[in-house]
This record gives sequence, structure tokens and C-alpha cells, in this order.
Amino acid sequence: MHHMAFAYGRLLQHRARANAEGVTAPRSVIYGLFALAAAFGTFESGSRALAAEPWPAESRAAALDIGAPLMGGEPSGAAWHEGLERLFIVDDRGRVVHMNGDGSDPMAIESLPSDIEAAFALPGDDDHIYVGLENPPTLLRVVIATGATAGSWVFPGMSVGSADERLESLAFLPNAFTAAIRTTEDAPYNDGNGSVFATGGLVLAGHQGNGRIYLYDIDLTLSDAPLLVNTYGPFDDAGDTLLDLADLDFHAPTGMLYALWDSPVAGKERGRLGLLDPATQFSVVTVWKTAADSFGEEGFALLDSGMGSGLARAVIAEDDASDHSVYLYSLFSVPGAQTTTTTTTSTTSTTTPPGLPSCADPSGDLAITATDALRVLRAAVGALSCLLCYCDVDGSGVTTAVDALRTLGIAVGQPHELLCPACTGQ
Repeated sequence: MHHMAFAYGRLLQHRARANAEGVTAPRSVIYGLFALAAAFGTFESGSRALAAEPWPAESRAAALDIGAPLMGGEPSGAAWHEGLERLFIVDDRGRVVHMNGDGSDPMAIESLPSDIEAAFALPGDDDHIYVGLENPPTLLRVVIATGATAGSWVFPGMSVGSADERLESLAFLPNAFTAAIRTTEDAPYNDGNGSVFATGGLVLAGHQGNGRIYLYDIDLTLSDAPLLVNTYGPFDDAGDTLLDLADLDFHAPTGMLYALWDSPVAGKERGRLGLLDPATQFSVVTVWKTAADSFGEEGFALLDSGMGSGLARAVIAEDDASDHSVYLYSLFSVPGAQTTTTTTTSTTSTTTPPGLPSCADPSGDLAITATDALRVLRAAVGALSCLLCYCDVDGSGVTTAVDALRTLGIAVGQPHELLCPACTGQ
């Protein structure tokens, strides 16, 4: 608090000095915000601050490698089967290996087509795993017990760009989370009710080359071609376009979609893991640096809900030139997870509301702090993206340095009103 109050005081001093000199109000705020940035080390001289946040789990060195069952294979996708409580790892040499969450009891599904890249589990279907073939971009339904293919669907619209940089990731979006989905004509798809079939949701397919997510409605009882509903992306991290979309994983307990980008920008030291919100047209909520310097992170999956403790197990499948591992992180902090604590003097428990971002709290930690003010400032100068319902604190219609000032004022106890617009798919 001392540092926050100091920064806020310095900010007000700069603004007062600028006003005394006859400087216009917006520039006076900028003067003060440079003091804020200097106090917290927000910017480095001559360079723009990165938007990516630190990895929200233990280090790579502390993670457990559970990839031995792949026997040197090339892991290219990961999926957690909630019904079976099994982790499925796609090997693009034509195998799928599934195991318990700790890597024990591995079993292999052999003789699948080569260059399979991704997988998802359909809720309620304990007999099949769905895998994606890169080219032609195809969805395959595989019988887990036998390895037989029990259906295939070619994705229309994805056969663009280089043949070896097409379908790379898959996820399933249940109907309950499709209210904001719109068609390419910008009309609500099926009145916001999800699939027009009995599928229970929509299929997301990520394109490696162009970084876009293709959203499909598929009748899994027929062999008809999938319906292309819309596309989203490519996505952005501090002005850098993220193209190498390596994996997708939808987390139903928080309603968020995780996206993994493998070596997304030339010269960047790490890949990126992002959190996308289907309720706001897959807007980017946050982006993290991954845990290690690597250019081969190709699979991501959460193995637990994170509800209760706020922590979950997560895996990243590595397919670097010298590393074909599956790293298990046991302390992954899940944004938006409800946490429950029980005291020793009472039999009652209290539940903390989900920690998703809110007005003046873009970090989603349920407290408005100087960290949030810095995020709003970064959004104001274009260093990261932030929805107006999180960062337009004064309700002006745009995110500016004034919003950062207001956020910092709230953080140090100033009685500012929160005036962000509602999140309505902006």
C-alpha cells in the first residue's frame, strides 16, 4: 500500500504541475502515469512492456514428465476425458496414448492415420475419442476399445495455406456456452441455442497457419459435411499476431477456452497460453508466457476443474527437436475457479465468487490494486487488449490514461464510481 500511495501521490503531483503550466488535461494525466509507470517499473527504456503474464504454475523443472509411454513419439495434442478420467495424448505418427492423470496405466490406440494433431472428448460419450487430421482437415471418431474409425467429417474452409500448417487443434463447446455465437452474417446462430443437431454443442478447430478458430456444427449421426458457423482470430499479444495455434481446451467450470500458441512470434523466448471468453466473441482475457524456452509446445489440457482450491493439474505436450515429453503441472492456478474454505471453529464453509475480470479489476483477483491500474494503462497505450467492460472505468467509451488514474485512485481508497459498460459481446 505504501508504494501504491506513493505512486498515486506522485501521479497527482505531476498532474497538478501540468495543470499549473497550462497543459491540457489528457497530457497532464499522461505525465502522472509516467510517474506511475516509473514507480512500478512498468516500462523499460526504449521498449514496450510485454502483455504476457508469468506462467501461473510451478516451473518446468518442478513439473513431472509423464510422457514415457509415448516411447519417443511426437506428442501433438492433449485432451482430458472427464467421463473416463483419462488423459489422451495424440502422437502424430498415428497413435493415441491414454493414461491416468498421473501417467500410470498407459494404453495405446495404434494404426491411426499419420499426422493426427489434436483431440477432444465429447461429454457423455465414454466409448469414443475424437481426433483431428491435419490435411485434409478432418474429424475422426475413434472407438477407444478397438481403435476403429467410426465416422469422419472433412472440415470445409480450412484447406487454406500450406498443407502442413492446417488443422492443429480441437475443442468442444457445449450448447450452454454458445449464447453469444454469431454467424458469418453477424446473426445469432440458432438463436443462441448451440447446435441445430443432437450433438450437444459446437466443434472448434484451430488452424496452425493463419491462427484462426473455425467453429462448426456437426451432425454426428450422419456423414454430412459440417456446417461452418463462423471463424475467429487471429489473436494478438501486445501487438504481435499469434499464428501458430497449437491446441485448444474448453474448461466448462469457468466457461473459458484455453488456447496454446507454439513459438508464436519469431524472436520471442517462449510460447503463449491464452484465455479466451466465448461469451464475448472469444475476446482475449489474458495471455501467459509458457513455462520454458521452447518452440515445440503442441498440446494443453486441464485435468481438474480447479474448483475448491483454485488449483488444477495441467499438462503441456512438448514436440521440440530434442524433447518429446508430456509435462504435468500440479499447481496450475485457474482464473475464475471458485474456492471454498472451511474454518476449524465452524461447520460452515464460505465460497469465494469466481475471480473473472470485472470493472477496474482486469486481473480478476477480486481486488482493485495498482496491478490493475497498470493493466488499464497498458491497454490505454495499446500494449495489451482489454474489453471496455473491464478497462473503460469512467464509461467514456474508450480506454484511456484517465481510466488508469481512476483505477489507481480506487486502489488507494479514493471514492471513484465504477462506470464500465456491461460485457455484451463487444
